[in-house]
Amino acid sequence: MTFLRDDYLREFDSFVPSLDGYGGKFKPFFGKLFSVGQIDYYAPISSGKQKHTEFRETNLFYKVYLHNETDAEKMVKKPVAVIDLKHIVPVPSAQAAPLAHESILNNDAYGSPSEKSKYLVLLRQELAWVNQNEERIVENAKILHKKCMTIESFHIRKRCLNLRLLEQKARDFSP
Repeated sequence: MTFLRDDYLREFDSFVPSLDGYGGKFKPFFGKLFSVGQIDYYAPISSGKQKHTEFRETNLFYKVYLHNETDAEKMVKKPVAVIDLKHIVPVPSAQAAPLAHESILNNDAYGSPSEKSKYLVLLRQELAWVNQNEERIVENAKILHKKCMTIESFHIRKRCLNLRLLEQKARDFSP
């Protein structure tokens, strides 16, 4: 798990996910997808919502289910999380840090000790899913990045973050 230190990129593209999460919670990013020079790309993982049951899973949008669910159960249940590669974020390598479990355990925004433990279990389950699907996620993220950076008429580009601008701003960033 990774915590991205700054969300300075939001001033350049308002669709950059809020990096501080909600109500003092950290927004989790599960590891670096790939790098371009000193810029690392991350994909945010978001809580699954009921509306996501209607979304079609594609090579850019993944639904995360718990390991013990059968295919039939997945069809009627909302995913526990989603990953939308259209929101990959370029970040200078020095601006990402591992998110230690202690950061969650010591943060009152996550609720009671029991709620914190449940959240950590959920994060471990989500991470296990990401690890199982890492190869295809990374491959599709690289393809998306290349098309967004090189093909002006790429039809998905207008629904993605402005990767050209954000990558340049990440290069220009100095803390």
